[in-house]
Amino acid sequence: RDMKLLDDVVAYINDHFNRNISIDYLCRIACMGRTKFKTLFKQRYSCTVTEFIQQRRLSHAESLLTTTDFSIQQIATAVGYTNSSRFAALFKQSTGLFPTDYKKMAQRE
Repeated sequence: RDMKLLDDVVAYINDHFNRNISIDYLCRIACMGRTKFKTLFKQRYSCTVTEFIQQRRLSHAESLLTTTDFSIQQIATAVGYTNSSRFAALFKQSTGLFPTDYKKMAQRE
């Protein structure tokens, strides 16, 4: 039953990753206390819920960088970041490239 509830949380994250998602709200979806939720989530997905949301956002950003002409600011906003420099730093940490470099590389291929 707990795993089914975690699946519901992941479905919610996948549908709303571009919004501000609070851990407390996810705990309510999962009908769990904060500690139990965070522990079970990490056991199931091998990362924290914050890392999971970040990975989901950055994955979508990669897609937008390769398939649209959106600016970096527009992409940052579209995936849920209000600060484009924070987005760029997280993107580089994840992919090894800044979003502008990633976009240039994708356009060359």
